[in-house]
Amino acid sequence: MPDTPSVPSDLFVRPRPGEIACPATETEIAAAESALGVTLPPAYKAVLLVRNGGSLLRSIFSLKVAPPKQSHARKKYQVSSLAGVGTGAGENIVEMRELAGREWDVPAMLLPLCGDGHWWCCLDYRVCGPHGEPSIAHYETAEDGRDVDFLIAESFHTLIKGLRVDPESLTPALIALDEGAPVDAALDAVLERIGCKRADMGIANPKFPLPPRWTWGKYASFVKGCPAGIEVWRNRWRPESTPLTTERSETHPMLRVFIAADTEQACLNELLGALGRGAVLLHGLR
Repeated sequence: MPDTPSVPSDLFVRPRPGEIACPATETEIAAAESALGVTLPPAYKAVLLVRNGGSLLRSIFSLKVAPPKQSHARKKYQVSSLAGVGTGAGENIVEMRELAGREWDVPAMLLPLCGDGHWWCCLDYRVCGPHGEPSIAHYETAEDGRDVDFLIAESFHTLIKGLRVDPESLTPALIALDEGAPVDAALDAVLERIGCKRADMGIANPKFPLPPRWTWGKYASFVKGCPAGIEVWRNRWRPESTPLTTERSETHPMLRVFIAADTEQACLNELLGALGRGAVLLHGLR
């Protein structure tokens, strides 16, 4: 049986304000095992004791072998979330198991960790039995009855160790500059004080100006080889663009922060501390 891995600090998407992101309890884990009739992998329990499921920031796993051609999956396999247990979970593995079996005829010894009905990423107990160490399988239903079923990873331990952040899928962190937060020249002064430098945006169309951008060499961006970036926005930058959030007015001042996942918390804590109480983190990287 593999050792229980440490849980990466950036495994999950940073929770939004007010979002429940608590750990599962030992009691909830035991109740789920009883309901499912299996022993959950130690590595999965370790994750649940840090956070009871949720959307993943480390969401990409590189498969050793490309999926069958009829599958919608790709070799750069996406694990968008992990199911939790008990009442504190956004998605409950017990409920997902019941739904997958009832509505999609997923085999009983496949326990979905995530999926949308047409496909599932599952703990696979079909070979190891209910109290063995399950592998991780992809199960995909097809209208012609030729369902797709293939190995993702040898164990949940292997899956967690192999998950990585996909920079192409990330959305920058978003900070609202509410009443009392610095704006305009006062904001410039704060950013300069913490070591940010105004970025040269090059030639731009004056009819469609780009948002002011700062770089912060102390931290790295999720864009490989680039320093962290801070863009100064209005919630709706141009009339034809989509607002960044529904939680503020269209003209509300905002900051978008491009930061590497492994230093996200340190960077945002320092930035929010410098901006003061009027700065509100609406969401982290996601």
